[in-house]
Amino acid sequence: MGLSLDEIKELMTNGGAPQCKRVRDLLRAKIADLDELMTKLRRFKRTLSQQLASCESELRARGPAATCPLVTNLLRKDQE
Repeated sequence: MGLSLDEIKELMTNGGAPQCKRVRDLLRAKIADLDELMTKLRRFKRTLSQQLASCESELRARGPAATCPLVTNLLRKDQE
């Protein structure tokens, strides 16, 4: 379920409305964490897709004489 052992231990108390509210709050927090992570992963995937497209374009355009745009950009940033 993605819960730590401490979180599970906390939930294993007697039950009832107070525990149900704690579970609800914990699950809401987990969902919020997942939403944030998914947003970051989608952004990262978009970046990787753009880099892949740049590489493919360079390879199509220049064939064996191609230079990797990602490496070129990294080297340029390293020199700044």
